[in-house]
Amino acid sequence: MKRSISLILLICLFMLGGCASRFNRLGASYWPEDFPSDAVAAVAEHLADVMVANYPPGYTSFFLAQTENPKDELAPALEAALRSRGFALVAERDGQVLVISYVLDRADDDLWYSRLLVSDGFTMTRTWRWTGDSLLMEAATKTGRTEKTNGQS
Repeated sequence: MKRSISLILLICLFMLGGCASRFNRLGASYWPEDFPSDAVAAVAEHLADVMVANYPPGYTSFFLAQTENPKDELAPALEAALRSRGFALVAERDGQVLVISYVLDRADDDLWYSRLLVSDGFTMTRTWRWTGDSLLMEAATKTGRTEKTNGQS
């Protein structure tokens, strides 16, 4: 029952967006100030694993669209996780690299969602439940490309 509620909530979030939706489609990323610092590494590692499953490390370069929030902890953690898996990240946006943008926002008191968007149309949305000391992955949806390519858009 709890899983079906999470899935329904995820579908609603995906369709309706939220206050953070104004930052995307591939504009600046969005980071909430009240996201638990203890959970940042888990989200970054998961998002990097999603990228490995969909893009070939060593052949793919990304530009990571940053937030304007100086307290954004996800951007440096995600950049480090992507680099550790063999992806190249560039400092300037150009037509030769794929652009990654993300949204991390609160859906409910202890429920968060992340949305990863890539300029070639790939999107992954996941809900996360914060238990006070750990972050649990809930439902996920993925759209767009699914096969690995050379990273060219």
